[in-house]
Amino acid sequence: MLLRYDYPMSSNTKENNYKYGVRENKRKSVVSAILIGIGLAGLVDIIIFHQILQWHHTTSHKLIPNTMESLQMNIVWDGVFLAFSLIIMTIGVSLLWYASGSSNHTSLISNNGHS
Repeated sequence: MLLRYDYPMSSNTKENNYKYGVRENKRKSVVSAILIGIGLAGLVDIIIFHQILQWHHTTSHKLIPNTMESLQMNIVWDGVFLAFSLIIMTIGVSLLWYASGSSNHTSLISNNGHS
């Protein structure tokens, strides 16, 4: 007769934690994708429309760039908008990095012990 040893129900706890972990990673992935999209849209707007084409500036609807001082202020606010977009992109990329589930968050390229 074979004896069968049943382990306690602790495996259910691990499964529940895994499910909650997956749900949390999905939420972080969605939030990071939204932040990356917002930051990328801001960067495209600043680089293409403000710098290259010079169609408008961030505050050109309030400060009409018809003098050198108002143009300088518009360019300063463009820089603030650029910094804001870069910060949003950085937060989104770091959230995506942590949501990836990698146990080695100390380096950008992880080979997981493989050489």
